[in-house]
Amino acid sequence: MRRCLRLAGLAATALLVGCMSVPLATMWQLRSFTAEDLAAVDPAQLRVAVLIEPGSSRLDPAHSKLTLALDPKTGAPETHVFGLRVSPIQGGPILPADNPAWQVLELDAGGQAEMRALQPRLAKIREHYTGATLDVKFKLADGMPKGIDEARFSVRVQLADDQQPLVLFDRARVPVEQVD
Repeated sequence: MRRCLRLAGLAATALLVGCMSVPLATMWQLRSFTAEDLAAVDPAQLRVAVLIEPGSSRLDPAHSKLTLALDPKTGAPETHVFGLRVSPIQGGPILPADNPAWQVLELDAGGQAEMRALQPRLAKIREHYTGATLDVKFKLADGMPKGIDEARFSVRVQLADDQQPLVLFDRARVPVEQVD
């Protein structure tokens, strides 16, 4: 009976992992990541790599943002928006070697300054906040090609030049609404 329960649990876990876009290995790596860790990140080294399939679509860095929403213990929620730009580093561990369609972005000068100004507060996040959410808002440069009803997004984040990237999404399916 115990063996059947283990097999059923393993099968359910495999099914769940197969349906998710965030790899289980990334969730394991992030299990102990805290806002204090984010406070220690060098904003100049933070990179975001994105792959959009079909591969002809590109991001518009000027209209793509990294946002951090903070829920204070008292008062209204805070949203911090960090601008992005194309990174001059278009290689290294953040990119798989076999696909040149990946696009690498980094915080722009204003985004880096905003992150540096926020880091002392992030180091004491537990004293002042009940939660935090990091999100990436992307806008495509030319929209999706006509006739595409679904796109797949892969997103990797690298917090330091010497760190292996975290895979946030691996070919996540996103429905595309065509606007005429």
